Amino acid sequence: MLNAGARRVRLGQVPGDDVPLGPLGSLLLDGYRSPGRDRLLHGDHACRRPTPGSHPAQVELGTRVLCGFCAWTLPAEHPLSEFAVAVAGVRTPAVAARDGAPEGPAPAPGTAPSENSQAVRMWRRAQTHALRGFGAVAVFPWLRPWASTRLVALTDVVDLARDAVVRSADARDLLTAACVAALPAPTSLREALPDVAAGWGLDGEALLLEAWTRWQSA
Repeated sequence: MLNAGARRVRLGQVPGDDVPLGPLGSLLLDGYRSPGRDRLLHGDHACRRPTPGSHPAQVELGTRVLCGFCAWTLPAEHPLSEFAVAVAGVRTPAVAARDGAPEGPAPAPGTAPSENSQAVRMWRRAQTHALRGFGAVAVFPWLRPWASTRLVALTDVVDLARDAVVRSADARDLLTAACVAALPAPTSLREALPDVAAGWGLDGEALLLEAWTRWQSA
């Protein structure tokens, strides 16, 4: 059972794909090594790959001889734990750049709300991937040369998705939304509740204000 804040990380999969390790390459990792031809460092006795007679060993992360099937238990704040999350945050945008680009013409203004909603979801998903990817590079700047191509491709996806949203938007809907967002909350609710809410008791004002807020942000 993992301690609170601990994370299981497959460190053998992190250095793959020519990921630059920077100063983390000199970090020593504890594990197990088997005698003979298998020179990989294993992080778990439960791994089926080590042969009998494995013994404790220690190697630098930069040697890239870690078992890709083993998981090391690390504190969440451990630099390697955070680095693994950052690398995943850069690799994921590569998938988004390949699979997330809008295909075909953008929904025309006035099309079904579900189509417009899908375009907005794609845009937000691409933006989320971009924030994670660029955030990873900000924390670990030596990733920039490796990540730059992926992040440029993802930026293109964000632009395409945004353009699709813009082309699908109806100018009248945008104007209405802007006006509604600028409306102040009605103070009359505090002075006299409408007749429809007269029987709601003390919660009448709160319920109407919540309904107003939801309508305004819809």
